[in-house]
Amino acid sequence: MNGSKQFEGELVGLTEENNIKVIIDGNEVEFSKKEVALVRLAIKF
Repeated sequence: MNGSKQFEGELVGLTEENNIKVIIDGNEVEFSKKEVALVRLAIKF
């Protein structure tokens, strides 16, 4: 997932390696600080 894209998913939490884990379209995806310059999370209420 490169570039500026918008996905809607569910935040799972942090892994033991301090990666951000989310579920997008039924798939668990991890983002590391080295791979991501900026991660913006929008929370729906």
